[in-house]
Amino acid sequence: MIGIRPETMSRAIKQLEEDGVAYFSGRSVQVPDVKRLLREIEPESYL
Repeated sequence: MIGIRPETMSRAIKQLEEDGVAYFSGRSVQVPDVKRLLREIEPESYL
């Protein structure tokens, strides 16, 4: 893993899916709009 608790990662994934930013299925990840994903993870860079 990347040094975070599994439940924290699970919550982050769930939030990304609920927001329509990314979709996870097994080992696959779909990101329909990469710019939107970047805004989600680095909002201060896009002000």
